[in-house]
Amino acid sequence: MSDSPLHLSPDFCLTLRAGRKILFFPQLPEEFQRGNIMRLRLIDTLNKGFADGREELVNFIHRETKTPKNGINIFLNELESGGFLLEGPPEVLTANESAGTPRDVGDAEVILVAPLSFVPQGGYYCLFDHDGELQLRLAQAELLALIEFREAITVAQAKHNYFEQDRKHGLTSEQFDSLVTRIAGAELLRDPAVLGDDTETDLFGTVDRNELQRLIDKRVAAHDEQVAKEGKNLVPVVPVNTVHGTTPASLGLVVAYAMEYEGGKLKDRYDFVPMFMTDLARLSERAKKPGVYLFSNYLWNTADNLALSEAVKIANPANITIHGGPNTPAYVQECEEFFAKETHVDITVRSEGEATLADILDKLQLPESTDLEVLRDVPGLTFRTATGVHRTDNRERIADLDSIPSPYLMGLFEEFGNLRASAVIETNRGCPYGCTFCDWGSATLSKVRRFDLDRVFAELEWSSSHRVEDASIADANFGMLERDIDVTNKIAELRKQYGFPNTVGMSYAKNQVRYLRDIIRILAEVGILTEGKVSLQTMDKDTLATINRDNIKTSKYNELGQEFREARLPLGAELMLGLPGSTLEGFRHDLQD
Repeated sequence: MSDSPLHLSPDFCLTLRAGRKILFFPQLPEEFQRGNIMRLRLIDTLNKGFADGREELVNFIHRETKTPKNGINIFLNELESGGFLLEGPPEVLTANESAGTPRDVGDAEVILVAPLSFVPQGGYYCLFDHDGELQLRLAQAELLALIEFREAITVAQAKHNYFEQDRKHGLTSEQFDSLVTRIAGAELLRDPAVLGDDTETDLFGTVDRNELQRLIDKRVAAHDEQVAKEGKNLVPVVPVNTVHGTTPASLGLVVAYAMEYEGGKLKDRYDFVPMFMTDLARLSERAKKPGVYLFSNYLWNTADNLALSEAVKIANPANITIHGGPNTPAYVQECEEFFAKETHVDITVRSEGEATLADILDKLQLPESTDLEVLRDVPGLTFRTATGVHRTDNRERIADLDSIPSPYLMGLFEEFGNLRASAVIETNRGCPYGCTFCDWGSATLSKVRRFDLDRVFAELEWSSSHRVEDASIADANFGMLERDIDVTNKIAELRKQYGFPNTVGMSYAKNQVRYLRDIIRILAEVGILTEGKVSLQTMDKDTLATINRDNIKTSKYNELGQEFREARLPLGAELMLGLPGSTLEGFRHDLQD
């Protein structure tokens, strides 16, 4: 593209969701959808038109947001390839707002009707109703202010939260008030009780997010008071979680390990804050004091985590952000691109995180220095340096899983109990298969390591006694080991004693079904609902060979299906589109099978 004036296509749109999804760009690939500071500033600049060409545009955004130029160019390339970057101004479709009469809201809680999709044109963001009438015409600063109403809140509190944040291009108090009356006049603010909450599917509709947050706030307040009384200058370590329907097991495991590491020596330097549920406002307030913030990234929470990680850095650049989990890039090139795009990320952890996090905390010299160069000999991570990204060697997997303390038995998740949430429990780790496309750890071909049965039973009893609805077993192949029948019998015994769990989620063994008949029968006899999942990916022999998955006998899936049919239990199948070597005809056969 030449150095002609650059503009944003009016075919582009920004969508605001309720809940925690905030602003995103639905027309772009997933990794480019999140509306972070750099991307929003760039979109706004292009929406208004930039006359000095691409190179100067990159320099301008770099100066405005302190984002590396490489990341800006990557996002510009994505806009260009999608047809959203234009040379010359596009036609402006409309300029006259035809919303309802502005009106006051009052003191009651309100929530924004969402999702809302805005079309950029002429430097503004336009919201149309289903008849094509323009409801709102907002500047980007006004659009960003709408975020304060994504969850039930009073106008006074929303305004307070808005002005608590340091905004370079924010609204004045009068402009905020005017915006509220306009969106109310457009009937976009509703009574939460009338509107209901369809932003997230609760587990059986039973987990009260507000009550869970209240209980955790109470615990954190008591914890902070105790730390203040002791008068120690400790560095906060804060786990970041926003999913309320289930226990954040991975975060709990890494925190529990760090707390007990080498006899608990890290507790002399770090304040492990029991903040296992949070939101943007709470986290931004906490992050004003420099500390270490932990993120465990999965498919369902990565967008939220990246937005909150960025907020942590905005609150205080001295904060250190550590990202792990299966959705955090591990391969070299992918990891470098991740660091270029997500400039708020300081450290990423590969594979198991318990020992790696403890090692990181041990080596850091906080609060005296935030220099990450001290981590060069810590295996299992990638981190940002002044000269680029440094990757260390891989870390050996933890041989003795019982060296990892249980967050359940340590009491880290008490607030999730009695609210009928879900609990995620491991009985073993590892998978003997090497499936190329697998969410269990990228073709690990690893030895299966086992947690002691007494520990597993104790965690299951914690779950049942705390009225946990769903005890999810996080093993890759439940039913592969004979002792899995013992685990199933324990679940059934607890169900009879406590009335819980009501469901058990698990992924069943792939290559043999010898124990599954008993497992399914035991669960069915006590009224526990379980759904089987057969991860077929494909049944095509050539494709299975291409992706190194031909060591799994697909005939075993037929046996598993028969077991579920006889027990009258639901069974789901997972197929993959677009595998290397696959064809349209092969996929037709997969569906037929």
